[in-house]
Amino acid sequence: AIKDTIRGPSNLQAIEATLAELEFKLTHESLSAAQEKAMREKKERMERQDKPAVARLAQVSAKIDEAKAASDAIRADIAVLNGQLDKIKAERDAGNAKLDAMRAEQQEARSDVPALMVEKKELWEVIQTLRDKQREIRVAFNEKWEEFKKQDKAWKGWFAQERKKRQEKSKAEYEERQAARKARDDTGKPAKFEMEV
Repeated sequence: AIKDTIRGPSNLQAIEATLAELEFKLTHESLSAAQEKAMREKKERMERQDKPAVARLAQVSAKIDEAKAASDAIRADIAVLNGQLDKIKAERDAGNAKLDAMRAEQQEARSDVPALMVEKKELWEVIQTLRDKQREIRVAFNEKWEEFKKQDKAWKGWFAQERKKRQEKSKAEYEERQAARKARDDTGKPAKFEMEV
């Protein structure tokens, strides 16, 4: 993870302050050779590794916040659609219950069949209207859900690419440090003739 590569402060302001402090000490204070070397190595590491890593972390955090906001908005829309579906289901159930009650009354009052048939037709039309509305809301719900899944898939793909880039960068930096260390070691070895003397 990016945070794991940061050894010093985790925000740009703190890093800039630390770099300024190191530069001041290197320029104005009397230091031993070991202290100066340690400070220069720390300053170089912060400029080369910590500062870019913190900037990258800020970008990733911003993208995460943006994706989360989009996800929360879609979830809110889905919740509203679910509420509308529940309301329509309740209205449909109430209509069905009323229709069942009407059917029961119809069995008991055959003499009033014409009026009951008119009411039955009206109730049936209401139920059909509610079903049509339910289908419309379900279509809208499915569209929102598919949008959410696409954004989630895109976010996961982007994050996987970012992780791969960080791994490749860390590997390249490690190999560079190894090569530099080997070069320093080779430079410090005495020549064969000098060893024999």
